[in-house]
Amino acid sequence: MNTGHDVNPEQLRAARLAARLTPAELAALIGRSRGYVYHLERGRRRASLATIRALEDALNTTAANLGINDLPARHETEDTP
Repeated sequence: MNTGHDVNPEQLRAARLAARLTPAELAALIGRSRGYVYHLERGRRRASLATIRALEDALNTTAANLGINDLPARHETEDTP
């Protein structure tokens, strides 16, 4: 079974470029390899929820802006004090 979520490659790359990050810099921010980012940007990998949340933080965006529409908004999934 292939778990994870499909990221829209074009939207991910556009968000990375808008954040003025290289693939290596983004990889370091999300705790993954440059090769992993490369594959995400080509639609060859799926992203776990943890990776999606790290991408949201690193790129200051939302999952929906990365083409991931099957997740609830972040504020709906996290506990609030």
